[in-house]
Amino acid sequence: MSTKDEQKPPYPTPYPTLWVRIETHFDKDWVYPLCRQSVLFSHIAGTKTLTANVLDLIKALGFKVEVVPTLNIELQDSSRAAAKLPKETDDDGCK
Repeated sequence: MSTKDEQKPPYPTPYPTLWVRIETHFDKDWVYPLCRQSVLFSHIAGTKTLTANVLDLIKALGFKVEVVPTLNIELQDSSRAAAKLPKETDDDGCK
């Protein structure tokens, strides 16, 4: 006997892997879609992020959800110049 988590749909899925990233804001994890299919699922759900309930339904359809690690890198001013990014300001950000 297979459990509910092991059940797969009886048909092949054209895009079996969805890519997402997880960000923590105010001690809560938010799952952001990264690929076209995951963005479409968030539009269907009517949200910008994917909730745990939506992720469970996506997995029930046979899709695999992969989390892309995020890097928190602080750029120095010289790195910002090389990347052609504006300098950070202490004011309201308007120049």
